[in-house]
Amino acid sequence: MLEFMNKGISVEQIRKAVNLCKKYDIRTYCSMIAGLPSETYEDYKMSKRLMRELKPYAVSYNVYVGIPVSSLYEYILQNKIYEFIDDVGLVYLPGYDVKAKFFYGLDSRELVDYEFKQKTDYERKLLKLIKGRERGIRARKRLVNTLPEPVYRTLRAAKRNYVGY
Repeated sequence: MLEFMNKGISVEQIRKAVNLCKKYDIRTYCSMIAGLPSETYEDYKMSKRLMRELKPYAVSYNVYVGIPVSSLYEYILQNKIYEFIDDVGLVYLPGYDVKAKFFYGLDSRELVDYEFKQKTDYERKLLKLIKGRERGIRARKRLVNTLPEPVYRTLRAAKRNYVGY
């Protein structure tokens, strides 16, 4: 994906940069883009494995939206691989809705006024992960509902005080 985006850097250079920052106690932040043209679920998994390996201070995933006048935007238009173009010219690729749900936890209609229809194998795999995540949330809620009130209050207080919450 780095080559596809003409980033001019390698995964090894990223490894070296993050590790060098850690050596000198510099906090690293990795901003990842998901849903690029030609990206597969396997590409996403490789990126996720890299982040687990590097353990940067923070990581965020952003879902790709094509911005007018960029070379990638032109590539998308020329190859007709978009599903929707909004009134300001932003292009959305097939599966944007699933990726918005997976990476942001949002219904894509909160972000763009369009109902996406096309899905790739990538989105079908993400949908399975979303369903598993939702089953886990429901199971935790059922468990919490069975806890005695003092235990429940203690857990809620601990969750509020947890920095990562």
